[in-house]
Amino acid sequence: MTAHLFDCKRSGSCSDTPVGVRDELKVIPNDSMTAGSALTDFPAEDGRLAGTGAWCPQTNGDDSLLYLQISLGKSYVICGVEVQGKPNALESTNFTLQSSTNGSAFTAIDSGKTFHASSAGGDVATFHNLTTNVTATHLRFIPVSNLTCLRVEIYAVPENVTVTCQTSNILVAIQKSLFTDSDASFAATDLALNDRKCKATNGSTTFDFDITLGTCNTELTISKDEERSFYHNMVFNTAENETEFNIICSYVRTPTTASSSGALTFTMNIYKDENHQNLVKNEVIDLGQKLYFKIEVQTTSSDIELHLTQCKATSTDNVNDANNYTFIQSGCHVQSDQFVTDYNCSATPNNSQTFTLSAFRFAGRSAGDRVYFHCNALACLISNTASTCATQCGACTSKRKRRNLEEQDPNEVHLVLGPFTIVEEGDTTKPNKADENDGVEDSNTIQKDSENFPTTKVVIVCVGAIVVLAIIVGLVVMMRFSKSARGPAVKNVTADLSQVNAAFDD
Repeated sequence: MTAHLFDCKRSGSCSDTPVGVRDELKVIPNDSMTAGSALTDFPAEDGRLAGTGAWCPQTNGDDSLLYLQISLGKSYVICGVEVQGKPNALESTNFTLQSSTNGSAFTAIDSGKTFHASSAGGDVATFHNLTTNVTATHLRFIPVSNLTCLRVEIYAVPENVTVTCQTSNILVAIQKSLFTDSDASFAATDLALNDRKCKATNGSTTFDFDITLGTCNTELTISKDEERSFYHNMVFNTAENETEFNIICSYVRTPTTASSSGALTFTMNIYKDENHQNLVKNEVIDLGQKLYFKIEVQTTSSDIELHLTQCKATSTDNVNDANNYTFIQSGCHVQSDQFVTDYNCSATPNNSQTFTLSAFRFAGRSAGDRVYFHCNALACLISNTASTCATQCGACTSKRKRRNLEEQDPNEVHLVLGPFTIVEEGDTTKPNKADENDGVEDSNTIQKDSENFPTTKVVIVCVGAIVVLAIIVGLVVMMRFSKSARGPAVKNVTADLSQVNAAFDD
């Protein structure tokens, strides 16, 4: 089965490094956006890519006033621009570009070349690479078509700074001469990020940062069309107590498949001990036996957290089987449950969830009945405080109504373990091979090696710096194993689960 989702990857081009004009970012402030002229309801500050408005000049015959000007605040090396026209317009605006190093004298870029915008509509963005990178402090957009309204973004990095947007981290290299020419005592530790504990390191000719996405108070913003993820941090000069410049990396969020690189692996295992060292290696479980569950997502990103949206037991491998018992719902432990302990949705480490379950038997079932355990897992970006992980877990201690089962998050991955045979002292019916093959799996797919253990793995592709994950189809792999001698049984653990489960909290 193929799992379709969003892979967060760098484009490997100039479009990796926007300066933050666009509406979702607004790193460039309103007062840094000016114009030669503007219609009353279409001021310069509305000329932001993806904004709901646009900049529109007054067309009074004076072409010298037909420009939108962006002040970058310091010298940047500009490699490209991206533009839209007026929202809902039939087409976008063609334009030329001019640059300046002082804000007064401007020079045409690419010999006055006309950059052609999309003819498909004003809301269609077009990206343009410059023929040659331009170093400037100011950039002007000059409309040259009948439709004159513009929304823009600029792609650039500060002069003497290299920014490399990698899959899970951002590399920043700053030429030492920017600081040491005026202050020979300036050190790498004088530079820090949003999190002042994140200091630069000392290279041979550069001061360097290696920023893992989601760390050092790096901010995440998702574009309005959900096609890009932006990671933003700032470099501070702590010696002068001032901001030096912004660092922004843009990542393309494109549909991909589970066979792609950069995969996340979800696993669910059951252990005999609370330290999660000794795996349960057979499918025969004693009634009342303590089972220690551990669900993990394997990732190197510190910005990924694992969340369980639902966990339940069923008497067949069908997660929607009528004979079922839910003990985790909407990320929270069901209050009426009497079998699960030690579950905390906000526990650390962030990439795993654990809980303890006392093995039970469905009411009215005979000796040797079977139980399957299901969990729906979700990976979220910790930096996204509005994620399902954050909002569901935050509601566990509140009185807010939680989601209904029908409102399943499309990002959830379904994990299942089983079947397990529940036995107790006095049972006279033992599981046999005929029972083991009642239509669940072909005998050729059953793992019979006692060295193996029950486990479920689902491989999907990440958010990188992720982000936010998109549609995932759960891939379920079930493994069953040989029996061993049973240990001491516990009596009187069976409960009428249909009555208990009917009362789980709203």
